[in-house]
Amino acid sequence: MYDTVNLWLPFDKIGSYDLNKTCQNLTGITEHKKDDGQVYLSGYLDNYKVSISGQGVSF
Repeated sequence: MYDTVNLWLPFDKIGSYDLNKTCQNLTGITEHKKDDGQVYLSGYLDNYKVSISGQGVSF
């Protein structure tokens, strides 16, 4: 049996942030656009799915 753990880190808690450096560590990066026009990226860091939006990063 596996449990799912979701982590959320809002950008206002991160401080300085370099999107390019983060994306260099991800594989299988895809870009998505929500119905409200917001664009976000998702990819994988080992077996963890990472999503990056204008509000923050979720793992």
